[in-house]
Amino acid sequence: MLHKTQLQILESLLFLQEARFQELNIKQMPTDQFNFHIKQLRKLGYIQVENRAYSLTDLGKDFAGRIDTKSHRYTIQPKIGVCLFVFQKIGNEKLILLGKRLKDQSKGLWGPFSEKVHIYEPIENTIVRCLTTETGLTPLSWDFAGVHRYMSSSVDVILQCFLVTHYSGQLLSVTSESENSWIPLSKIGEMNTFLGLTEILENIETSEKFFFEVTSLALDQTPAQDQ
Repeated sequence: MLHKTQLQILESLLFLQEARFQELNIKQMPTDQFNFHIKQLRKLGYIQVENRAYSLTDLGKDFAGRIDTKSHRYTIQPKIGVCLFVFQKIGNEKLILLGKRLKDQSKGLWGPFSEKVHIYEPIENTIVRCLTTETGLTPLSWDFAGVHRYMSSSVDVILQCFLVTHYSGQLLSVTSESENSWIPLSKIGEMNTFLGLTEILENIETSEKFFFEVTSLALDQTPAQDQ
């Protein structure tokens, strides 16, 4: 976390676009001390100087844009990810592809496949990367299903949910992340699944786009999201 003086410099440049040393030193800090903070921000790549005027770099604009200008604090934002649902029908029975997690807080829980969205990464690239690396299958087409947000004392994540309608490839039964299996929908209630999965499946069954939040500050369970 940045020092409060460094946050103040970045916040000032949000409004000034460019400023000289003394214009930024609002609290009249000793020159050597204030210069230390300027150097730290330049080292981080957040500010640049030209003709003795300081301004935000593109990286600095991204960081400074997360500062709450009312409280003057850096805002920690939720994680953003995609969550994929894959179904198949055998006879009269509908099955969903789920993974039993093998790591961290999620270990032992069954859920759909998800992945963080990387900065500047198109969502479609995240979808392909997620399903391919976690199951061996390649998604060919998909439909947006809705948005699910999960909040607990240790995590806040927003998942954009997609229904994979066509795919190719051979399913990997085990990866470094999960054990993967086709599960009858009728068996979901008997399994140790991620919170919110039942509600998501109910919405998918009705073909209604959805948005809902699950808040569980007392529980350590996490949603289907790579932590």
